Amino acid sequence: MSKSQVADDLRRFGNVFAGMLEAADMLDKIGGMDNHVAELTGTVAGLQAEVKTLKSDRTKVTAAIKKRKGELSVLVNETDKSIKDMMAEAKAIEKKNLKSAKAKALKDVVKSTEREKKALEEAKKRNARISKEYTKLVADSMKVSSDVKDKKTELKGIKDKIAELKKSFGA
Repeated sequence: MSKSQVADDLRRFGNVFAGMLEAADMLDKIGGMDNHVAELTGTVAGLQAEVKTLKSDRTKVTAAIKKRKGELSVLVNETDKSIKDMMAEAKAIEKKNLKSAKAKALKDVVKSTEREKKALEEAKKRNARISKEYTKLVADSMKVSSDVKDKKTELKGIKDKIAELKKSFGA
């Protein structure tokens, strides 16, 4: 073998070696991308779990609100009926001029009814707060759903880039 042939062989070997170094660098980059994809997949899974929890919480809050509305409706109806009955009774007592003890007892009942009305107003306020919290949970759930969608789109873009890189190495 001549010296020029050995020189040519060494040049070819150098070119092959340079190509192998370039391939090694590309493989390192792909490995980094694979790690990033795994991290994003974990993040997406966490967000999906959080969405599931928020949906469960929203269902519970909705059920509680419906229950409260039913209870408040019954309470309002009972209170209105009690007030009407008491007022009618008070008028009847007044007309018949009953003893002061009965009138005092009826006044106590009316005061009790007023306390019930106040309790009803407090219950309505609590219901409004629950409704506000529900609205906030729904808004938060929608934001999380949007974030998950954005992350899925980002993950798809990364997967597409990886597929392109793999194709370029395969070609």
